[in-house]
Amino acid sequence: MAKRALSRKPPFFVLATIAAAAFAACLGDAEDRPDAAAGSGGSGASSGRGGAGGGAGAAGGPAGGAGAAGAGGQVPACRDDDGDGVPSSRCGGTDCCDAGDEGTLGCTALNAPLIYPGVGEGWAIESTGATGDVGDAVVTPDGKAHFVQVFDKGIRYASGAGGPFAFETVDDRRDRGPALALDAAGGLHVAYGDTGFTTAYSNLYYARRGAGATAWSSEQITDDTNSGHYVALAVGPDGSAHILHSDLIGTLTGGGSTWRPRDLFYTTNAGGGAGGAGGAPGWASRTLATAATTTPARTAIAVAPSGQVHVLYINSISGELMHVLIEGEAVTPRVVEAGVGVGDIGLALGEGGRVYASWPGASASGGGLAVRFGVFDAGTWQAEDAYDVGEAPSFAPASDLALDAAGDPHLCVAGVDTVLRYVARKGGVWSSEIVQSPAQQFRCRIGVDAQGGPHIVFSNVGGSPGNPPGQTGQFAIRHAVRSPSPGVDRDCDGAD
Repeated sequence: MAKRALSRKPPFFVLATIAAAAFAACLGDAEDRPDAAAGSGGSGASSGRGGAGGGAGAAGGPAGGAGAAGAGGQVPACRDDDGDGVPSSRCGGTDCCDAGDEGTLGCTALNAPLIYPGVGEGWAIESTGATGDVGDAVVTPDGKAHFVQVFDKGIRYASGAGGPFAFETVDDRRDRGPALALDAAGGLHVAYGDTGFTTAYSNLYYARRGAGATAWSSEQITDDTNSGHYVALAVGPDGSAHILHSDLIGTLTGGGSTWRPRDLFYTTNAGGGAGGAGGAPGWASRTLATAATTTPARTAIAVAPSGQVHVLYINSISGELMHVLIEGEAVTPRVVEAGVGVGDIGLALGEGGRVYASWPGASASGGGLAVRFGVFDAGTWQAEDAYDVGEAPSFAPASDLALDAAGDPHLCVAGVDTVLRYVARKGGVWSSEIVQSPAQQFRCRIGVDAQGGPHIVFSNVGGSPGNPPGQTGQFAIRHAVRSPSPGVDRDCDGAD
């Protein structure tokens, strides 16, 4: 996606990773998606945190219209041989590769890629070939998805769209909570920690791969401070890194169950720095919140073209969503809203210095929880319900936020009733739709491509509709695209 301000949030759950399953090799046409990753679009700010048609025609014919009969004028009996819950396009369904019966696309019975709009009308969902949980993700204007995750006790990066994703190792020795950001030139930036829930400390690390480069460079930022937890990352207009991170306080009693975040730090290499106690040269750090006043349960960060830094975090002690504005040495905190839940928050920057956010909070109707949406303009926050969750769900909703070229908000909502939802506002009216159900995940990331099409990167438990066969009980990382968006084969003819 290309967020006008790409909000980056820190990872939370890290699930065991398992061998990659079948790639969704035929979702789109490579020539319609430039390989070069574009940088942040829209306002120039950078930050850290498709519909089912009728039956198919003859082999290779379109499936989106009324649908001509197949060879001999007969429509084959409806089938779902790959068991993904979506019937074959040959019988009025929307799966173009159901166990190989659409041979013109190169499908085989043993390799049945998924090409279908999905449960939510208009959505095409592909497997990235990765198992495990999404650490963080960004979608660039060309529609390419980029994500980082913990994999085999290391950090790895992946990118792709409409076919096999490419994977590469960022760091093979660290394994905690990666956050991802792209700069304006397409360079990649990752911040992360190492394991520190035992007697070992979790330090903070930063890795970078410049645009056009093939190798990653990395450095350790903190030393023996146990401050490499709950990491969020944004990149400034000059390519500088801006990182939020926390240390932990607690004991090993009960297998480490008493560990909790303590202080919230902001660390940057913008303008260089002496490093200070336990810090690397070239980096400067300051404390934004302490254990006496807060437990920073969720965080997000964004950097405006002017260089202003905006930080959001949920204070789980007071139940408040906090906004911190950093301008040079000046730090201005303010309360956005009280009575919020603990779930991922979205952050994006718009035109005119406006700040946009999404978070879990009390419904304005008084009927339970809602995904709240707020705008900061001229020094004041105004908020409204984007999606009413209802009475006391098992988990507070997790959300992410992106803006399109017109400034309209697009949200993904996860963690509620095992359903992944897409929520958007057009003309002042909110609407929502199901992307996939069931979709048992705790995090989603959303972005908007250059044509205004929303993309969602999420993890879904195996055995759900759309997951490759044989992945029951495992998590697979998925990429969902809503039409209209170029480069997606929606008529099953092997070309867009």
